[in-house]
Amino acid sequence: MRLTITALFKGYEQAKLALKEVALENLASDHISLICPRGKKTAMEAGAELSPTGAPTPQAMSGLHGYLVQMGPLAVPELGQIHIAGPLAGDLTTGSDRSLVQALMGYGLSEEYAKNYMDAIKDGCLFTLITTYSTKASAVVNTLSSYGGKEITKWNKNTGNNTKVTKSP
Repeated sequence: MRLTITALFKGYEQAKLALKEVALENLASDHISLICPRGKKTAMEAGAELSPTGAPTPQAMSGLHGYLVQMGPLAVPELGQIHIAGPLAGDLTTGSDRSLVQALMGYGLSEEYAKNYMDAIKDGCLFTLITTYSTKASAVVNTLSSYGGKEITKWNKNTGNNTKVTKSP
């Protein structure tokens, strides 16, 4: 069973180190998304395209280069211009009228939580969304938490259940 794990980070370095470890430990392969509000390090700086097989390229070991399929600035109705990388970028561009809230709900998030995360992005937080197998979920949560991730929550898309695993600061 796959779970979606979401977290917020106040700083780019924290998010970068956490996502790099998740990728290097093979905890989520190519199912890592990152949203950076304007003014923060951009997703383009944080990630680069994966190899044709979907695996990180050997040259991609610095920063998050190679872990995220990237997309440059994207205008999102609720947020304005943001930088976004990973599968979530594709989800936002597949439908012309698809909102960030709708895209997040597609991963199993409740509408209330999706709106809360959107507000946090507006306030300058970086948002991560990771899809992984339930057997690896605890390791992903521990990694995100160890690098300062906040509001870490596990989501089960099939049941709509969520488990908040860390408390807000």
